[in-house]
Amino acid sequence: MNNINIHNNFTVNVCNVLTNDTFSLYNNTNSLIVIHQNIRSLRQNFNALVTNLSQFERLPDLIFVTEIEIDNYFLPGYTFYAQTNDKYSAGGVGVFYKSNLNCRAINCNFSAADVIELNCVIGTDNFTFTCFYRLHSQPITQFFTELEHYLGRKNSHNLILIGDFNIDVLADNENSDLYLSILAKHGLLATQAIRALIISFVISKYYHLS
Repeated sequence: MNNINIHNNFTVNVCNVLTNDTFSLYNNTNSLIVIHQNIRSLRQNFNALVTNLSQFERLPDLIFVTEIEIDNYFLPGYTFYAQTNDKYSAGGVGVFYKSNLNCRAINCNFSAADVIELNCVIGTDNFTFTCFYRLHSQPITQFFTELEHYLGRKNSHNLILIGDFNIDVLADNENSDLYLSILAKHGLLATQAIRALIISFVISKYYHLS
């Protein structure tokens, strides 16, 4: 687990492996647990997702899923929001967020990716989580153009991009270099193979998450 200090009020821990031991460290703290899973069809793998979640003493607060292929599923205690496209069977992005959280989800207008934006108010802080699934069928140059336009309109403060970009940031090639340069231009740092983010709040009088 890597620890990143991004604000005086909170830190972000990046996890590459999901285990109950990892999440149990945060059972008694003011933390927001965020996970991403490329589920490759909710219809086929929803039960496996539920089984995996059942092993955790504390459930994640936000569960982002990509390649969902369908947009209507129910998980007790969560609100589900999704974006799918009738033009193709693969793709689609969604998020299950705990119903007691102050969140608002919207679609983002990309032609080269399925994208949703989740805005969360936690205490006195506002977070924006933007979940992507980049489409293989569309030119990557189009995705870069749209990503640049999107980031140019956003404030990178408390902005977290998550999902499946289908870009190997460790590869030494033109696409990965351009992708990383776009992120850097807008004050964002890329991390490979994120499975979970745990945002820990250190001012308890402002934050209480259940």
